[in-house]
Amino acid sequence: MEFEFRQIDIQYLDEIFKMQEEVFDEGYDQTILRYHTKDVLEKALNQHSITLGVFYQNKLAGFIMLEYYDALDMDMKLVNKIETSIPNNIYTVYLIIVKKEYRGYGLQQKMLNMIEKNVKNTIINATVSPQNFYSLRNFLKCGYKILTEKKMYGGYNRMIVYKLIN
Repeated sequence: MEFEFRQIDIQYLDEIFKMQEEVFDEGYDQTILRYHTKDVLEKALNQHSITLGVFYQNKLAGFIMLEYYDALDMDMKLVNKIETSIPNNIYTVYLIIVKKEYRGYGLQQKMLNMIEKNVKNTIINATVSPQNFYSLRNFLKCGYKILTEKKMYGGYNRMIVYKLIN
């Protein structure tokens, strides 16, 4: 299969939201993946985000959404655990989804690697459910490190992973 990767924007809001709905219809729930309303996704797409789509035969097969944070907006107790000087930029993987029929092709790892090329002198972090084994494994394979585990999003366990990008 040949996949194409390209930056996408607000015009893909409906497809992104539909893809999230499909994942929850498969049986995923808040213990594994954080649910976002369409309004929240729209706001994220409009505010300092980088969203990369992966396409197969011109149809969206998956996406990764990175949201920008000023270092001052982050939980500094966590950032200080990272043994580095604090960079100017911090990005969070806001949401990453691959449609069921395209899983197993390494798309999550490819999207992470490609998105990292768009940012410099930054920390990229993400929250991953410990129950989402495949996603956690993909982050670790891409060089992300586990920073901590904490309860988030209404009491759900999440691993916070990060990677320094020079």
